[in-house]
Amino acid sequence: MSTINYDDLIPNNVDISTDRRLKRALEKWQPRFIDWWKGVGPQVFANNDIYLRTAISVDREGWAQFGHVKMPEYRWGIFLADPEPNRVIPFGDHAGKPVWNDPLEPFRTAMAVKKMGLKHVVITSVDRDDIKNDFGASIWAETIDQIHLHVPGCNVEVLTPDFKGNKFALSKVLNAQPEIFSHNVECIERISKKVRTQANWNTSIDVLKYSVDSGLKTKTGIMVGLGETFAEVVETMKQIVDIGVAIFTIGQYLQPTKKHLPVDRYVEKTEFKDYEKIGLEMGFDYVKSGSLVRSSYQADEMV
Repeated sequence: MSTINYDDLIPNNVDISTDRRLKRALEKWQPRFIDWWKGVGPQVFANNDIYLRTAISVDREGWAQFGHVKMPEYRWGIFLADPEPNRVIPFGDHAGKPVWNDPLEPFRTAMAVKKMGLKHVVITSVDRDDIKNDFGASIWAETIDQIHLHVPGCNVEVLTPDFKGNKFALSKVLNAQPEIFSHNVECIERISKKVRTQANWNTSIDVLKYSVDSGLKTKTGIMVGLGETFAEVVETMKQIVDIGVAIFTIGQYLQPTKKHLPVDRYVEKTEFKDYEKIGLEMGFDYVKSGSLVRSSYQADEMV
């Protein structure tokens, strides 16, 4: 049984002294965290006691109090507790917004991939335009790095937002070298503003081109049944293949809720087959086209 006094060493907003389940979890988790640090931390410090300047407590107004702790005493046990309902950020530019981030999320993701024994994983997320420094790109890059580190041989495919077209943010993701970089244009250009109210067609094209120019295998896709014509789909495929995108997917649009655009038509199986044939003849390495096709459909076959 561990002799660590978690009451004294872990700043928290849960009552650790009476939460036996949490205490047992911490007793198992803490040694594993130190072992993980020794494996992935700076080599020169792998077996040393080092000091990290970090938040050691939070005052009543929500301001972090900083101090020094030895590495073996550095523990984020708070993340093992059940999330507080309706918890919000107490101060700063995002005061009042829901608390969202878990600093260990990239590592936890890699451990999940490892536990499942995956050989190909597709990572995606919601838009994080509220993170003004890089729109969440650092989290993407760290997740790719952690999977490559802990699950060697697993192909990482990322399906990303457009990062507002910010090249600094995008470079962080591309420099992490995912096996496939994917960003969907979602539909043909003519109806893009109606379908993608928060996105921009030209920005998406620039994102794809930047990925291609960075030497990554690049992928995109669209939904049909939104009012496009056959000729417009073919023209879209031509525009995409001409910038060097290697993989293209086409699927049937389905209305998620009554608030979304209605389905204009259900595309025939023969039309999907025609798109696939035309796309391959244009020069795509892979084209997946069918009513049930989505971005991740048979993704492991396209590496």
